[in-house]
Amino acid sequence: MRSQWRLIEVKNGIAFIEDLDGPVSVTNEAERVLWHLMAIASRVVYLDTYGEWTEIAANPDTQGMTVIFKPWHGMVWDTLGR
Repeated sequence: MRSQWRLIEVKNGIAFIEDLDGPVSVTNEAERVLWHLMAIASRVVYLDTYGEWTEIAANPDTQGMTVIFKPWHGMVWDTLGR
């Protein structure tokens, strides 16, 4: 079983996806989702089934073998935080 999600858009190098609440969540399969989408974007942000936006990122402490989750508050917040 795999997660079910849809690509909303790719903008400014960020893939925005929506978790479709399938048999496996995007959260539970985050590594596979991230590696799949890295072919089209440098970052991945997803809308979970609770309506929260979260970024999936490679964990720098494990040389990309695992992922970390970061709250995502929008493009303006993201730009100001860099």
